Amino acid sequence: MNTVLLHTKKQQLMSVLADRFYRQEKNTELMVDILGHAVECRSGEGGTHMTHVILVTGLLLQCPVGKTDRYHLEREDIEAIRVASGLHDIGKLQIPEEILTKPLSLTPEEYEIVKRHTQIGAKLITDLPIYQNERLVKYAIEICRWHHERYDGGGYPDGLQGEQIPIEAQVVGLADVYERLVSRPVDGHARTHSEVVQMICTGVCGAFNPLLLDCLQDMEAEIARAMQDTPEET
Repeated sequence: MNTVLLHTKKQQLMSVLADRFYRQEKNTELMVDILGHAVECRSGEGGTHMTHVILVTGLLLQCPVGKTDRYHLEREDIEAIRVASGLHDIGKLQIPEEILTKPLSLTPEEYEIVKRHTQIGAKLITDLPIYQNERLVKYAIEICRWHHERYDGGGYPDGLQGEQIPIEAQVVGLADVYERLVSRPVDGHARTHSEVVQMICTGVCGAFNPLLLDCLQDMEAEIARAMQDTPEET
């Protein structure tokens, strides 16, 4: 009887801990969503950019694990990267709003200012006085700084190339480009998901990890369905 009671108490305790962990994770994701929405409002973007980047990041991260053992990503890593991806543009909170919302093309000088959001975002999170040992924080710092790096070294701010770019930044960079191309019509023409995949895979938008391009092609239909099922913000 004592053994049964002890087991029952243990199960109850595990249930309480699991519930508390779930609520903490949901609260963290909620705060990331709020910060992401604040960035979108300041940038004049609105819509569901951050939501879609998080969604596409989560889907893409499932693929490399099944194709290679090069990246050691556990379930906790994938979830932390997925949530942290919503902070990739947080540095734009310190970029002048008149530049972010400028209706015309940016001047070279203005573009250089916008590019600083990568370093600003990484510094904002690095300067947090607490949580520096948290998995999510570490990933968020690397994502903020390096999501605009490109596989051939043609990105910014540090000109990293190949596997010098952390895999989480590679995935978020691809998800960011993919979402923007799908969601932003050009001359009144809305691009299809297939058109966007073709553009990315032919290098129109910069160079990406060939493995991730394979993943994007493999998961094109699933990503398209998931994005279409995302409710629009009102």
